[in-house]
Amino acid sequence: MGYQRILAALDRSSHSEAVFDQALTLAKQYGAKLMLFHCIAVENYGSYFVELDSEAMMKITRELHERLEQQRRMEQKWLSNYCQTALDCGVTAESGLKLGDAASSICNQANAWDADLIVLGRRGLTGMMEMLMGSVSNYVVHHATCEVLIVQGTQVEEN
Repeated sequence: MGYQRILAALDRSSHSEAVFDQALTLAKQYGAKLMLFHCIAVENYGSYFVELDSEAMMKITRELHERLEQQRRMEQKWLSNYCQTALDCGVTAESGLKLGDAASSICNQANAWDADLIVLGRRGLTGMMEMLMGSVSNYVVHHATCEVLIVQGTQVEEN
């Protein structure tokens, strides 16, 4: 089976390069288009606003918006570098960036872009750590409407 549209879900983990390399290799092999996708997780800050007056809430909202916008610009530049690498290798590439839950955003983006393959990494968490931290790859495998390729990473302790 050949692929025409490959979505590579990239994060800032140590194995994003391996995910990109695998997606690029497949895109070259099949002459497929490549979507380089990243999701910026937005925490639920609702409980922090309960005791604040409207002026304090407005200030926090502005600051949060500014931080997210700064991060969005930084992540878009990061994705653009990957796109340029793909283009230099002769692969048509574009980027996608969303704010929200990574797992559902990956599935939604793959559906909207009509991807026939999602390539993403897996940190190798198991047991209690996977239960506590959640598993993006597990969610995608069970909810994606296209094929999914998991690039196995190694668990890295993060500070």
